[in-house]
Parts: sequence; structure tokens; C-alpha cells
Amino acid sequence: MFEVLSIAIVLVVLFYIFFVRPARAEQSRRRRDLNALSIGDKVLTSGGLIATVTDVESQPDGPMILYLELAEGVVVKAHPDAIAKRLPPPRSPSPSSAGTNASDAGPEDVAGGEGDREWDANGEARTGGVGSDAGDSGADEESPARRR
Repeated sequence: MFEVLSIAIVLVVLFYIFFVRPARAEQSRRRRDLNALSIGDKVLTSGGLIATVTDVESQPDGPMILYLELAEGVVVKAHPDAIAKRLPPPRSPSPSSAGTNASDAGPEDVAGGEGDREWDANGEARTGGVGSDAGDSGADEESPARRR
């Protein structure tokens, strides 16, 4: 009888340690982050939209209302539960590494400043002009939609 009771107590303690405590810590962190939201903060909504907080309206008899700017001039009202997380501020590049990261470069930077160069679906530069196949009919090659 003592063994069964001790096993039950150990299971309850383990359940608390592995499930209840982490959930409470997450709720506490989320509540702290939502209360710390201020104008200009970037947030990720539960719908996957990245927005900027433009106003925070606290109501004494109701929930807090957030005004989120999705794009310039597009502002929506949101409930705090719609915020998945607060995004960290963007890191500014250090002066020594500015312009050295190829993954930050756009197609015109990679192509040596040729902003009028065309790009195909694979991210490779096309050699011909608009509508030009450079003499190739393309009959030998499958279209990108057929390859899938």
C-alpha cells in the first residue's frame, strides 16, 4: 500500500514539474511581454502577420485594444490574444560588415547593379531580353510547373 501511494505522489510531482510549471512560466512571460508593449514595437500576430504597434488603448472595464499598422496607412484594431509574440528590434549592421553579406543583397546587387536583369523561378538570371528565348523554342525543356 505504501509503494502505490509513493508512486502516485512521485507521478504527481513529476507531472507538476514537467507540465504545470513550464505552462505557468510561459503564461507569466506572455503577460509580461503584452504589458510591456509600446508604440513602435514589432509584433507577430497569430495569423502570421508582422505589424507595428501604433497605439495601445487600455480600458478600465474591458480588455486592452492594440492598434497595429500592417502597411503604411493600413491600421487594424486587435485584441492582445491576437499577438503571438513580440519581435526583437532589427540589428543594425556593424560598419565593418556592411555590404559583405551576399544573402542581404538583392538581385540588382548580385548582378553587379543591373536592376533591369530578369530572374526566373529558380532565382537565376535570364540571359535574353523580355520575351526572348535567345533562339531556343523551349520545346526540349519542361516548364517549371510541369517539373513539380
